[in-house]
This record gives sequence, structure tokens and C-alpha cells, in this order.
Amino acid sequence: MLDSIKIPNFLKDIFKIIVGVKVLSFILISAIESYEEIKELRDTNDCVEHMSEKYTSDEMQSPFEAKANAIHFCNGGVKDSLSKKS
Repeated sequence: MLDSIKIPNFLKDIFKIIVGVKVLSFILISAIESYEEIKELRDTNDCVEHMSEKYTSDEMQSPFEAKANAIHFCNGGVKDSLSKKS
């Protein structure tokens, strides 16, 4: 590709180095973003499991309701205390 254009060899080498660095940095940034996303999902799953156990341990809610409330809480909901059924 670069042979059809009359460019000095040192500029061709610099161009290849720049492209290589850009590709490697793209791969590195993608790997870091994937790792952070996986970590965030794992933390959310741990939160849901913990909160659903907390809601079901007091036997105030069915397992389905406890799981729904735990998901709501772990995704930023405001329900942070157990509500008693009347």
C-alpha cells in the first residue's frame, strides 16, 4: 500500500509505528472496558442475591417478590428497608 506512494522509508516506518500503537491502544482500552462491565454486573448480581436473601429470611415476602424488590434496590431503587405486609 505504501509502496505506490513516493514517501521516504523513515516516514513509512513512523506511519507503521503510529498505526500499530493506535491498534494496541484500542485493544487495551476495549479490554479494560469489558473488565469493568463484567465487574459491575458481578457486583449487581451479588447485591441482588444478598438483598433477596435478606427479604426472604424475614418471611415477609414470597421469593418472587423478594427477588423483584432486591433487583429494584440494587438498580438504584429507594426501597432500603423491609416493609411489613398488613
